Amino acid sequence: MINILSYVVAALILWLVFSMLKNPVMLKMSFKNAFRRKAETLLVILGSLIGTALIVGSMAMNDSFQKFLYARVEHSLGEIDEVLKPGDGKPYFDAEKLKEQLAWLEDSTLIDGVLPAITKNITIGIPGETRKLTPGKTMDTFLIGINPAEVNSFGSKGGSTDVFEALGEKSDGYITAIINKKVADSLGVGKGDLLEILPDASYRLLSWIKLPVV
Repeated sequence: MINILSYVVAALILWLVFSMLKNPVMLKMSFKNAFRRKAETLLVILGSLIGTALIVGSMAMNDSFQKFLYARVEHSLGEIDEVLKPGDGKPYFDAEKLKEQLAWLEDSTLIDGVLPAITKNITIGIPGETRKLTPGKTMDTFLIGINPAEVNSFGSKGGSTDVFEALGEKSDGYITAIINKKVADSLGVGKGDLLEILPDASYRLLSWIKLPVV
């Protein structure tokens, strides 16, 4: 939008210059009046500058805000275009309603894939440090639970899903989970390490309840 406005302004300026050069009398009259009434000329110039600055500034802010929103959506959802959530205040879909929704979505030719998931904002950390919320050893993150068997049919065709093969398996009695590089670097953990999950803040007080470990 700003580029288009710039082209329009440039075209108008060129047209004015061409018109003034074509008609020398108008050129002389314009400059004569401009220098004769200096205060009015200054006010006109200032008004034009302020008006232009306001218009360009508002457009720039609008474009920046849109790009910020799109960047946040792309960062959070990636290739996911639409997320369905229950609208009755419940945290999860009713099983029967979910089946109906999935059947409708899977039959649509406009949808590449459907992946049911359970999501929750949680706190994870090094075992023994999670309840204390020790800085550097705990962090807030987003937990996503999916059926590993359905991953292959979701997303772009040809994409690698090898990383999900370990999901659903148990290692030394613990359920396997996958974390991204940012979480791993923040907590200083790697493959095979254990992480403790704090489902919500109330579990900090319920010290007799053992926190889930993955």
